[in-house]
Amino acid sequence: MEYSWENNELWQIKISEKDFQDFEQPYIGNGILGCRFDKLIIGVDEKPLYNLSRAVYDGGNQLLLPAWNHIGLVIDGVKYVPENGKHNLEQVLDLRNGVVSMTDNWEYKSGETIGIEVEMFVPRTFEHSSYMSFSIKDLKATANIKFGILGKGLSKYFQMKYSEINSSTIIGDYMTKKQNRPVSQVLSWKYLGLTSFKTTVDQDDISICADTSGEIVKLELFHTISSYEEGCDTRDNALKSVMRIQNLGRDRLMEVNNLEWKKLWKNALAFRSNDFEREKTLIAHQFYLLCSLEVCDYPLGPLGLSKNEWGGNQLWDGDFWLFRAVLPLWPDFARSFVNFRKKTLEAAKKHAQVTGYKGAWYAWQTSDEGDNITNNRFNSELHINIWIAMAAWEYFVLTGNSQYLRDIGWPIISEIADFFSSWSELERDGYYHINVVVGPDEAVCECGHFRVNDNFLTNYGVKRLMEVACEASDILGKEAKELWKEIMDRIYLLSPDANGIIPEYKGYYGAGIKQADLLLAFYPLGYEVEKEIISKNIKFYRDKLMYYGPLMSAQIESCILMKQGEKEKGLKRLFGGMTEYMKGKHYIPFECRDNDNSVMLTGIGGELQALIFGYYGADLKNTENIPRMAEYMD
Repeated sequence: MEYSWENNELWQIKISEKDFQDFEQPYIGNGILGCRFDKLIIGVDEKPLYNLSRAVYDGGNQLLLPAWNHIGLVIDGVKYVPENGKHNLEQVLDLRNGVVSMTDNWEYKSGETIGIEVEMFVPRTFEHSSYMSFSIKDLKATANIKFGILGKGLSKYFQMKYSEINSSTIIGDYMTKKQNRPVSQVLSWKYLGLTSFKTTVDQDDISICADTSGEIVKLELFHTISSYEEGCDTRDNALKSVMRIQNLGRDRLMEVNNLEWKKLWKNALAFRSNDFEREKTLIAHQFYLLCSLEVCDYPLGPLGLSKNEWGGNQLWDGDFWLFRAVLPLWPDFARSFVNFRKKTLEAAKKHAQVTGYKGAWYAWQTSDEGDNITNNRFNSELHINIWIAMAAWEYFVLTGNSQYLRDIGWPIISEIADFFSSWSELERDGYYHINVVVGPDEAVCECGHFRVNDNFLTNYGVKRLMEVACEASDILGKEAKELWKEIMDRIYLLSPDANGIIPEYKGYYGAGIKQADLLLAFYPLGYEVEKEIISKNIKFYRDKLMYYGPLMSAQIESCILMKQGEKEKGLKRLFGGMTEYMKGKHYIPFECRDNDNSVMLTGIGGELQALIFGYYGADLKNTENIPRMAEYMD
């Protein structure tokens, strides 16, 4: 199979009506705005295809936004839905530019067929804008089309007000319920072959109904959102934005969108193997990742702009799993993860202070302003601070930007080092211990103990943090604190038992685990021990994984295996594990086998890390051996 920019089989995902039984909703986005799409691209059911924005939060939670991408068609009383009539369609998602399109010859009644074409994309160059067209040809009967802004179920999150601006523009003005933050949403349209427009407004929706007047019908929808992040006058901003994209028109929007996507793809990982499905999986997964990446200091949740589980909060999914995958490929996007933590540093310092500690304590789950909103069960997952500090350091390692280190990296690293210094306890054995914590293995608090002492990953991570803090001090000509050095040298680390197994935490007795925990000390933190010990621990903890755990454990295992030289074994573990969690024709990764959390960007980050740092053996000071997609472009 030719691996090139021009190969549609590699870059396009095509489905037909035969694939409806195996359909999982994909999404498209431009890093700020994301939209799901369905079997017919357009939403046709009562349940809206809600939108998501990186810039709309309230009370700590990312809010769903009303759907604009619904078009209802009724011909002679027959609704255009997948289960009605006979469809002969081809839906295409082009991964090169994020455009999804469809052609359908729909026989709505025996002997009565029309042609339908749909196209939708979210322009990469217009942060809060999107476009859709819907066309009908060979229409001989009377038909009705309905479209608008649908916010069913969202009035508990917004104070919503809809109105008609003119004969081809409608607007929704919202205020968030908790923080009274303004958001405005505008939908404008151009049309051919439609008459008798009627506008209906209720508490949740504003809809437009129109009749047809000819064999050819075309409707173009131009959509924009403006939030409080862009200023108080969101209404005026949104109206100006929609006028701008409508004046540019579809062709110009598409032209610039294509160019911007191509720039991004040049730095993407070009993974080559003798397995076409593996190659295409990696392209699809990088596409979903890019749909949620942009240069901004807003948080990014585990599902990106596909869904707002966990309130869209960044967690460690962004600071480790995504950051380390993005850093060698798109460093500007990677810096955004660190910039968000720098923006919320004062809130982290306040959190430490009010709880009796020094430095900065980034809570496990925070609002977009950095305030702690963590469920008490997970409040002791201190390891998130290790990944935040390591990200701040690793951006400097890759770029060598000393001004960045001084202004952004150092304040984060030093304050987190101070926090762990105040949490660590010097005990009678002469070692520093870190007690009452939860590591990455959340089974500890979900179905076992509530807290543990001396979690190996957390303790070793603090050791690495202190090493980084001391090295950064030297680079910046600052004096490293003696306590940092002391903890670095004397932190307590559990030793392997007689069988070579390192306990996950003090008192670990072989209980089932949720996900890789101790193994993260080997990668990415670089804990050095005999290869045989590493292999024994990989096997031991793999056998302890519980069914409900997420997909990332196999990725850490595979990365370690490939770093040890077992590349084929590592690849088999990587893609075999990934397949267990993927559904549908669009290669969509889910968090777990038994939930509907998708598209799981965290797992995509782990997959990319395993290939970049395991299979290709890259490190942050040498990324030259990473094959880039630019090699396969014209």
